[in-house]
Parts: sequence; structure tokens; C-alpha cells
Amino acid sequence: MTDRHVQRGSTEAAIRLIRLTSADIQSAIVRVPVGRIVRATSVFGSEDLADALKQAHYLRLVSIAEIYTDVLMSELLGERLPTYDELIAKLMATAELASSSSWPRRSEFFNRLHGIKLDEFDRNTELNAAKRVRNIVAHGLGRITNKEMENSRLGSQLSLIGVRIQDRRVIISEQSLVILSKLTIDYITWLDEEAGA
Repeated sequence: MTDRHVQRGSTEAAIRLIRLTSADIQSAIVRVPVGRIVRATSVFGSEDLADALKQAHYLRLVSIAEIYTDVLMSELLGERLPTYDELIAKLMATAELASSSSWPRRSEFFNRLHGIKLDEFDRNTELNAAKRVRNIVAHGLGRITNKEMENSRLGSQLSLIGVRIQDRRVIISEQSLVILSKLTIDYITWLDEEAGA
């Protein structure tokens, strides 16, 4: 199923889900009704169905990587603890909650608890750009906020992953979804390898 051998069932499941999501977007875009081309936008974002589908799939792909990171954190904690009683369960739940509040917290907890530095992923700059796009879609429906526009390097950062900015909106192409799919699979496979080392 994967290009490289992975060690965990959760890794295989995450990669399979990314591939299914990627295949789904291709078929969904093909099914978008054809007719008069309307590129309407409102204060809530694009009203173009193909754009909305691409944004939804982009958000889903980054979320799969995010959730996989949280699942792996739990698996590793469970493997390292010799017993599993009520106190250990509460401690694990506390650690999971604290570590999943943001990507910086995930990185901090992975390093502290498992000695894995998430920022050492060789495509981390691209992954960070993908997370920014995900946040722009999740919190602004694809519209870039004034604060984000202050970053003069935003356009070049997003171009690393094939995403453009036009009229203060992110433009996600089919090619940028392919790039993201490969990126998230690379990240998940890398993290699986690091966890098994």
C-alpha cells in the first residue's frame, strides 16, 4: 500500500486515508456541474464549488497528518508505560490534551517525551506552509487576514506547495493537492520511521 515499509497499523491507515481523499477530490472535481462560469465571492469566501471542494480536501489532508501525530503520541505513550491503571490513564489523557492544542505544543511534547524533533522533518518548511494554508481555510474560508498579509514572505512560502494568493485569497489548484498528498505521506512515513528508531 505504501511506497516504503511502515511499522504501524495507524501509519498504514493514515496513508490509506490520504490516498482515498486524494482520489476523492479528483472524482469530485470531475463531477462539478458545468455551465455558466461564475467566480463569485462574498465576505464568506468563494462561492465556486470547485474552489470550495479543493479547500475542504486541503483542510482534510493536513488534518489527517495532524491527527496521525496525535494518535502516534498516544501509541508511543502506551508502549512506554509498563502498566495501565486509572492514574496512568489520567496522566496519558492530560498529556494528550496538552500536546494536541497546537503544532508547537505537539513538537514540544514529542521532543520531551519521545526525543523526536518534529521540525527535523526534511520538508518541514513545506509542512509549515501547508499548515498556514489549512488555518487560512479553516479560520477565514480561504481569505487571508490583515495580520497574515503583513508577512511579506507569505506568497513565496505558499508557492513552495503550489498555492497562490490572488485578491487576498488562497488559490488551491489540483496540482497543489497532489503536492500536499505527497508531502503528508512523506511526513507520516518519516514520523513512523523516527518512532521506530
